[in-house]
Amino acid sequence: MNKVLRLTAATSLACLTIVALSSSASPVRAADQPAAPKAAAIVGTVIEAESGKIDGGATVQGDNAASGGNVVGSFHLQGASLLLAKVDGAKGGQFKLSVTYAAPNDTSNTMYVNDVKVGSVDYPSSGGWFGPGMYKDKVVAVTLKAGAVNTLKLVTEDGNNAINIDKITVIAAPPPAPK
Repeated sequence: MNKVLRLTAATSLACLTIVALSSSASPVRAADQPAAPKAAAIVGTVIEAESGKIDGGATVQGDNAASGGNVVGSFHLQGASLLLAKVDGAKGGQFKLSVTYAAPNDTSNTMYVNDVKVGSVDYPSSGGWFGPGMYKDKVVAVTLKAGAVNTLKLVTEDGNNAINIDKITVIAAPPPAPK
């Protein structure tokens, strides 16, 4: 009697089917199957700020306490911006993003998703610029299109908005569609 066991990991590129055959049959064999379907949600995706396009005087600065060892700073300059491209919206819909930041004072910047102004994002003081314990998270609700076609931009439109951006994490996805 043959027994089929299917193992699938969320990060795998293909499913692997293992067929256990009876002792009188040929040895155990593995057969590649078509790639597993893309996960419906992208929760947990981390986008390091320094991986984006930096413009308007914003700069990459080192900080060992930051998740990737760097942050994007100099947002005190009017026009300073960070653009993240190819943000994956999976099947599309409402998502919650967590912006990890450090700022010695209350501050804000403007968020755009797919070139549409979402609005001002207000960041309470984290207590400082750099170092352990200085990073906080600000959660923002956004609507993303299906697929890796979305852009996310943080920009200082009025100047004097001092903040360091460490990373952006997708922390929630839309609920499943009713059946």
